[in-house]
Amino acid sequence: MDQQKIIESLNNEFEDFLKFCKGNSISEKDINRICSSLNYQLDLRQWKKVGLLAGLSFLCIWLCLNVDFLEWSISAVGRILMIKLLPIYDWTNLYNANCLVSYQTEDLQQVGASSNEDSEEINKRNCALCENLDYVDDIPDATFHYVEEQYLEKGHPVIITDSHSPIAFEALIHKITSDESYIETDPCDVESSFMLKRFANLDDFLRKARSANRNESWFFHLRNCQFEGVKSSRKFIPKPQYYATHLAPFYSSWLLMSFGIEASEKTLFMEGLVAVMQMCGELEIVLTAKNPCLDMCGQHRIILNEGEALVYLTDLWKFSYILNNRDHSSTVITETKWD
Repeated sequence: MDQQKIIESLNNEFEDFLKFCKGNSISEKDINRICSSLNYQLDLRQWKKVGLLAGLSFLCIWLCLNVDFLEWSISAVGRILMIKLLPIYDWTNLYNANCLVSYQTEDLQQVGASSNEDSEEINKRNCALCENLDYVDDIPDATFHYVEEQYLEKGHPVIITDSHSPIAFEALIHKITSDESYIETDPCDVESSFMLKRFANLDDFLRKARSANRNESWFFHLRNCQFEGVKSSRKFIPKPQYYATHLAPFYSSWLLMSFGIEASEKTLFMEGLVAVMQMCGELEIVLTAKNPCLDMCGQHRIILNEGEALVYLTDLWKFSYILNNRDHSSTVITETKWD
């Protein structure tokens, strides 16, 4: 007898049993008591299904939040869906909006304006954190707890003097080029003295940098924004001791290289927790306070030497660097989400 026939047979027997009970004036309470064991088993089976479904849902959510590949994939699918939605609903005017709910009355609009003023005032209050910052501290042998408590929470940048082991220019080039998966990625935010931006190619940059003679000055900087590029860059970017294990892996990275060149100030737009690590040579950095703190906090010029790292949060500071060196300079930068 197949399963379907067994179930039908059981249903018929249960119906006959209920008719027998009601025909003999047995109460609903007594019927429930008689069938309590069966009801318990049915309820238990149902709760097991609910528990299993909840567990699987929790596991999927956890994986999506903690596995880089899944997070990036879902983000990409989300962007595609938003683009597909454009013909149906134009959401572009909400992209940078402070609130997704449009106010309908004058009173509510005044409340919104007041809220914006409060936000502006809060930003101005942050300026007190950097108003009396005369210079950027440099400290050795730092733990993340100490850096966070003494500097990051206050919005202060700090230089870690023993952040990582320096690596010679040729050794760094060799380390980078030995990873084909990284070389094949397409960088973004590229600027160089080698070629036009539309011809930009990571392999060409590194090959030209390695083969350039001592009389030729050059520079390039680029950002790894593709998932594969960021993931591969973790193989040659050191993870310093002050980088806490509970922090997520950096979501974006930069590579800056130059030789014997003088050029105008270059500004890089970054967000979150930034670590600027000097691998070889030196780099002149300018940290400029963001508005409305610029007048109060000004800017700081820093010479970052090999083996040192500049660590800061982008809430108060903008980053730029100046090309003014006679020898090779190699720098890597990481951006980490900071909530």
